[in-house]
Amino acid sequence: MSEALAGYRSAAHQLIHAYDALDPALIYESVKDVLPKSGDRVLDIGAGTGRDAAWFAHMGCHVTAVEPVTELWAHPEIPMIPDQLPNLVERKLTFDVIIITGVWHHLSPDQRKDAIPVLWSRLKPAGKLLFNLRHGPCAKDRPGFRVSAFEERKVLIKHRFKTVFQRHVPSVQIQNTKNDVTWMWICAQKLAA
Repeated sequence: MSEALAGYRSAAHQLIHAYDALDPALIYESVKDVLPKSGDRVLDIGAGTGRDAAWFAHMGCHVTAVEPVTELWAHPEIPMIPDQLPNLVERKLTFDVIIITGVWHHLSPDQRKDAIPVLWSRLKPAGKLLFNLRHGPCAKDRPGFRVSAFEERKVLIKHRFKTVFQRHVPSVQIQNTKNDVTWMWICAQKLAA
């Protein structure tokens, strides 16, 4: 993870423009049926520039954004907490929806296993976790680990989540499309303890 974070820090200036040029409505088109609604408390982990957090706030959500690479932050109207998975320092709030986009592959398998119970504890009863898995090569300066929807679902079940769906979608970034990168969205719902 530290190598990937260093890569994001060194490329932050170029990445801000590239990330903010993407339309969140297009990114989340295939999962729009489970997106948060106005009034929902949303935790955006790995919020990048703040693009998606600002979009959710515009839709009337109460957004808390978490991003370890402060150099990426380009939306000062949204408060940002400099933190990262698998542990989150902020433990007071619980959320209706937790969204993790473009992050999961940067966590090692052990970090992902450690993160799931932390995420469960941050969700309100019946809250939803929405995250995606990258399939395909990563940028050399921002490496990632292999991810498997099957393995992730096993960990989710173990930690009292019910998988609502998984959806395989193409990347919306041109460079990723050229490199055959695709994404698997997983939506899971918190079950009672």
